[in-house]
Amino acid sequence: MGEREAVDEQLRQEVMEGLESLPLARIQLVRDLVAALRRPVRPLRRRARERRSVLDGPAIGIWAHRDDMADPAQSARALRRAIEQRGDRGSHPR
Repeated sequence: MGEREAVDEQLRQEVMEGLESLPLARIQLVRDLVAALRRPVRPLRRRARERRSVLDGPAIGIWAHRDDMADPAQSARALRRAIEQRGDRGSHPR
């Protein structure tokens, strides 16, 4: 018996010994787990429309025609500062 086979056999033996000490309800859980692990794993498929770039999304450019946001990055920083200074941040759970 090779080294890998010996390790595999030792692992199986440890699992079997552990099962022998479990109550029936736990053994049933193990049986269900083993059944779930035997099911083939299907790869997740992404639909073509889910693979779109974020840059193609509807939110891109929403500030493009606003006169009060000539510099969107600066406007976002100012908005964050205003929110941070409101003083009510700790009163609302997330």
